[in-house]
Amino acid sequence: MKLSPIASPNPRVKLSPSPKVEAKSSDLTQNLIKALEKAGIDTKGDQFRFHISNKELTVNGKKQAEAVKDAVLKNFLKSPEDTIDFSYNRNGKGVSTSSSYYLK
Repeated sequence: MKLSPIASPNPRVKLSPSPKVEAKSSDLTQNLIKALEKAGIDTKGDQFRFHISNKELTVNGKKQAEAVKDAVLKNFLKSPEDTIDFSYNRNGKGVSTSSSYYLK
Protein backbone atom coordinates (compact mmCIF):
# COMPACT_ATOMS: atom_id res chain seq x y z
CA MET A 1 0.00 0.00 0.00
CA LYS A 2 1.46 3.32 -1.07
CA LEU A 3 0.77 6.34 1.11
CA SER A 4 0.35 9.75 -0.40
CA PRO A 5 2.41 12.63 1.04
CA ILE A 6 0.84 15.00 3.51
CA ALA A 7 -0.33 18.15 1.80
CA SER A 8 1.73 21.30 2.33
CA PRO A 9 -0.01 24.31 3.84
CA ASN A 10 -1.54 26.65 1.30
CA PRO A 11 0.40 29.96 1.51
CA ARG A 12 -2.67 31.87 0.28
CA VAL A 13 -4.75 30.83 3.30
CA LYS A 14 -4.37 33.23 6.20
CA LEU A 15 -5.18 31.71 9.55
CA SER A 16 -5.90 33.94 12.48
CA PRO A 17 -4.24 33.05 15.76
CA SER A 18 -6.31 31.03 18.17
CA PRO A 19 -8.12 33.14 20.74
CA LYS A 20 -6.69 32.97 24.23
CA VAL A 21 -8.83 30.74 26.40
CA GLU A 22 -8.74 31.15 30.15
CA ALA A 23 -9.76 28.10 32.12
CA LYS A 24 -11.24 28.63 35.55
CA SER A 25 -11.42 26.14 38.36
CA SER A 26 -14.82 24.74 39.10
CA ASP A 27 -16.72 25.75 42.21
CA LEU A 28 -16.21 22.24 43.57
CA THR A 29 -12.43 22.54 43.18
CA GLN A 30 -12.29 25.94 44.85
CA ASN A 31 -14.60 24.85 47.68
CA LEU A 32 -12.54 21.71 48.33
CA ILE A 33 -9.34 23.75 48.48
CA LYS A 34 -10.97 26.20 50.91
CA ALA A 35 -12.14 23.29 53.07
CA LEU A 36 -8.60 21.85 53.08
CA GLU A 37 -7.21 25.23 54.16
CA LYS A 38 -9.83 25.50 56.90
CA ALA A 39 -8.74 22.05 58.12
CA GLY A 40 -5.18 23.39 58.45
CA ILE A 41 -3.65 22.02 55.25
CA ASP A 42 -1.22 24.28 53.37
CA THR A 43 -2.43 24.48 49.76
CA LYS A 44 0.02 27.14 48.53
CA GLY A 45 3.03 26.70 46.28
CA ASP A 46 3.74 25.39 42.81
CA GLN A 47 3.65 21.74 43.87
CA PHE A 48 0.38 20.65 45.44
CA ARG A 49 -1.80 17.61 44.92
CA PHE A 50 -4.58 15.89 46.77
CA HIS A 51 -6.98 13.03 46.35
CA ILE A 52 -10.15 12.72 48.35
CA SER A 53 -12.80 10.02 48.38
CA ASN A 54 -15.36 8.76 50.85
CA LYS A 55 -12.63 6.47 52.21
CA GLU A 56 -9.48 8.60 52.44
CA LEU A 57 -7.70 11.91 51.90
CA THR A 58 -4.11 12.13 50.71
CA VAL A 59 -2.21 15.41 50.37
CA ASN A 60 1.10 15.45 48.50
CA GLY A 61 1.21 11.65 48.81
CA LYS A 62 0.60 11.52 52.57
CA LYS A 63 -2.55 9.98 53.97
CA GLN A 64 -4.36 12.36 56.30
CA ALA A 65 -6.14 11.51 59.52
CA GLU A 66 -9.74 10.32 59.30
CA ALA A 67 -10.84 13.38 61.32
CA VAL A 68 -9.28 15.73 58.74
CA LYS A 69 -11.00 13.90 55.87
CA ASP A 70 -14.32 14.03 57.69
CA ALA A 71 -13.89 17.76 58.42
CA VAL A 72 -13.26 18.46 54.74
CA LEU A 73 -16.16 16.32 53.50
CA LYS A 74 -18.79 17.38 56.04
CA ASN A 75 -19.93 20.29 53.86
CA PHE A 76 -20.04 18.24 50.67
CA LEU A 77 -21.59 14.88 51.54
CA LYS A 78 -25.09 15.43 52.86
CA SER A 79 -26.63 12.04 52.18
CA PRO A 80 -25.43 8.45 52.75
CA GLU A 81 -25.73 7.94 48.98
CA ASP A 82 -23.35 10.83 48.19
CA THR A 83 -19.98 9.76 46.85
CA ILE A 84 -16.86 11.64 45.81
CA ASP A 85 -13.58 10.62 44.19
CA PHE A 86 -11.63 13.76 43.33
CA SER A 87 -7.98 14.30 42.35
CA TYR A 88 -6.17 17.62 41.95
CA ASN A 89 -2.59 18.20 40.79
CA ARG A 90 -0.78 21.53 40.48
CA ASN A 91 2.82 21.11 39.34
CA GLY A 92 4.12 24.54 38.35
CA LYS A 93 3.22 24.00 34.70
CA GLY A 94 -0.52 23.80 35.15
CA VAL A 95 -3.38 22.16 36.97
CA SER A 96 -5.17 18.93 36.27
CA THR A 97 -8.22 17.51 37.96
CA SER A 98 -10.28 14.38 37.65
CA SER A 99 -13.47 13.73 39.47
CA SER A 100 -16.29 11.34 39.89
CA TYR A 101 -19.00 12.33 42.28
CA TYR A 102 -22.65 11.93 43.01
CA LEU A 103 -24.13 14.57 45.25
CA LYS A 104 -27.83 14.08 45.81
